[in-house]
Amino acid sequence: MGRNRTTTSAAVALAAAAALCSTVAAATPAAAATKAGVRPFSVNYVEIVNYYGGLCLDAQTDATHDPSHNGDRVQLWSCAGGLNQTWNFNDNGTITNDDGGLCLDAVTDATHSPTNLRDPIQLWACNGSKQQQWQEVLTTAGQDALVNGYGLVLDAQTDATHNPSQNGDNVQLYSGFIPVPTNQEWSVSPD
Repeated sequence: MGRNRTTTSAAVALAAAAALCSTVAAATPAAAATKAGVRPFSVNYVEIVNYYGGLCLDAQTDATHDPSHNGDRVQLWSCAGGLNQTWNFNDNGTITNDDGGLCLDAVTDATHSPTNLRDPIQLWACNGSKQQQWQEVLTTAGQDALVNGYGLVLDAQTDATHNPSQNGDNVQLYSGFIPVPTNQEWSVSPD
């Protein structure tokens, strides 16, 4: 039981393919596991912390949001060690939240597609779809980039109104860049 993380040279090749070709179809987690430089990594109970602002990937929990319900929002929030901020990397390529057991998922509906830039991230019942498949790629800075099954990168939204160092900031899909910007770098560490 472990997840695989590619090393810098493989990460550069994978990220370049994702950024330049907008597809990583050939670089599935299973394919990456056969490349040199892949190493096993702990599976359960990790915090995923954005390198830019130091905030945790967080399943929103309040009076109207519950991590056990489909469609719950995923955001950035100050790390507090709660189950809503604890994640499991599974052998099938999914990442599940410890609070509700749902998968990290790109929103798919009439106005969103997991192949579109800026598609928001949510929790959804695990179904094995590509928008729930993630690969952890080691960046040149020694952090992790999380690439989904469509080749887009987990991104802390950064623009005139969003700042990855503010609680409640959006998490979305975006193109990967070389070098990887800090809002697309994540520290994956035991809780």
